[in-house]
Amino acid sequence: AEQPWDVGCEAGAMRRILAQRPYCANDARLGPVAILKVHLAASPTFSFGVYGSFDISPEGCVPARRVFSGGVRLRLMPAWPTDRVRTYFFVGAGFAGIHQDAHVERFPIAPTPGLQDVSVDAQSGTFFEIPFGLGVTYAFAPHWRISTELGGRGNFGFSSGFYGNCEPSASPSASPCAPPRTGTAKNFPDLELGPLGSDAFAVALTVGVAYFR
Repeated sequence: AEQPWDVGCEAGAMRRILAQRPYCANDARLGPVAILKVHLAASPTFSFGVYGSFDISPEGCVPARRVFSGGVRLRLMPAWPTDRVRTYFFVGAGFAGIHQDAHVERFPIAPTPGLQDVSVDAQSGTFFEIPFGLGVTYAFAPHWRISTELGGRGNFGFSSGFYGNCEPSASPSASPCAPPRTGTAKNFPDLELGPLGSDAFAVALTVGVAYFR
């Protein structure tokens, strides 16, 4: 029978896919990811739990973005193909925060000819995510299993100026609406810059170890 609880940690690589990118913007590249997860068994095959993850998402010539996320997940782990080697499926729901440090980019600024150095301010944003995927575990010692997961994350509900979809409100009590991205350049103290895209989807492959009790 399934153990009453388990805790595991995994590390690997994640690729975030940016949608609605400007023509000249780079897509995100492969970056490292680390995941911590804890489950409680509701039955021999079904468990529910929580997860937390951190990943670094490189993006062209700008500083890599740092993403923290966490939420809940459900796992179905039948005793198949054997009790020692078991496959499982998972799905969940979570919330993520993203941050990019201040940096310098080059932009065309009319009526100045050519490209100008623009000091882009640090930006942060948030969104919801739906993680899902499949995994395999191998029992190499009593209570211990090696685990690997191939998972995806569908993202939605992007907020704050980082993603450029913060809409002004007519209510005087509403929070002020931040522009998509802000920066400064010589003779241009207040610039509003377009977003670099939305994190529509992510895919990751991770390997780790889990303790079942």
